[in-house]
Amino acid sequence: MPSAPMLRRALTGSLLTVLAGPLLATMPSAVADETPAPAGEYVALGDSFAAGPQILPMQTTGPVTCARSTKNFASVLSTGLDAATFVDATCSGAKLTDLWQPQGEAPPQLEAITPDTTLITFGTLGGNDVGLVGLATQCVLGDCAGTPDDANHQKVEATRAVMSQGVEDAKAAAPGATIVMVGYGTYLPPGGCPGTLPLTAEEADYLQGLIDHLSDVIGEVAAAEGVLFADQREIPGRLDHTVCAPFDEQWIRGINTGDGTDGAMLHPSAAGMRATAELIAGVTGIALPPEAPTTDELLDRARSAMNTVGFRATCKAGEATLRVRRGQHLVNRVVFKVGRHAMKADKQAPYRVTRRAGALARFDGRPKAVVRVKVGSVELTRTFRTSRPGCLRG
Repeated sequence: MPSAPMLRRALTGSLLTVLAGPLLATMPSAVADETPAPAGEYVALGDSFAAGPQILPMQTTGPVTCARSTKNFASVLSTGLDAATFVDATCSGAKLTDLWQPQGEAPPQLEAITPDTTLITFGTLGGNDVGLVGLATQCVLGDCAGTPDDANHQKVEATRAVMSQGVEDAKAAAPGATIVMVGYGTYLPPGGCPGTLPLTAEEADYLQGLIDHLSDVIGEVAAAEGVLFADQREIPGRLDHTVCAPFDEQWIRGINTGDGTDGAMLHPSAAGMRATAELIAGVTGIALPPEAPTTDELLDRARSAMNTVGFRATCKAGEATLRVRRGQHLVNRVVFKVGRHAMKADKQAPYRVTRRAGALARFDGRPKAVVRVKVGSVELTRTFRTSRPGCLRG
């Protein structure tokens, strides 16, 4: 387990630098309803859990301190919309009061809404009002277990009226808009994971219970205001992607953030943001385009295709034929050779070349096929060799 000074430096240097707000959540998916997908103008409101600090690449417009990622859930969701305008007003460190007042260089978030706005994602918001960053730091470095009616839970209840007013003002600014309130999710499994995040089981359950209370309030406000609610705790398998999961499977980062390019400490990863976008898409009926495969996934597919390639050299009626087959239809170029002699570069199937055996027999060396497989932006090349057929032997 890391030492307390090390944890203190990590937490204060990473959590507070990104102005962490919604800090404790995971990204599940909800049950779709029949609400038609909105079109027109989409406005996203929220804090750092919505903005996506340290998920590269970052957006190049707007205040740098807001730390908005091009892969945050609003950006992903916008790809499934027929929206003329997408305005990302999320900002790391935002409190509910920042809906109405400037946050540094960022204008009040509600000012982004116009009468033409047709979709609003409201949140995540409220985590900074409760002080989740400080509480998480306290839990990791000391003792934080409390009771269901303590001061922290009272802070959660205090968000209710402000949150309701925010929704009311959003509805007034865009009477025809679909509004989706986004709740927090499952940050820790029951009992936590002391080997990964140094919390006792009691502390872990208290922390997650506080987050659940905040999500409950968000859902209750949504019901009272007659707007949609995206509850991230409802996704099947949500416990497989908490901070306790292996790094590559995390939707929310723990203390270890790898190289710091895919999510800040106790904030979503790109995969987590995608899961949140899918959740909201399910609630609103938006059809998201398929997720673009990663370079590693493309490379795996190229290798799989290459492993199926077959190469033969045969003789018939005084002619030698070199042929490449299979490759899962991903082969896009073959260069046939005998020894160092290049015979033909073939760029479309069927990949084969036939020559008089006598003309090829004078070249030393084995028949070869230099095969190129292309999958998206990934190209893979491999040289296949086979024995000389009888008609090429001296």
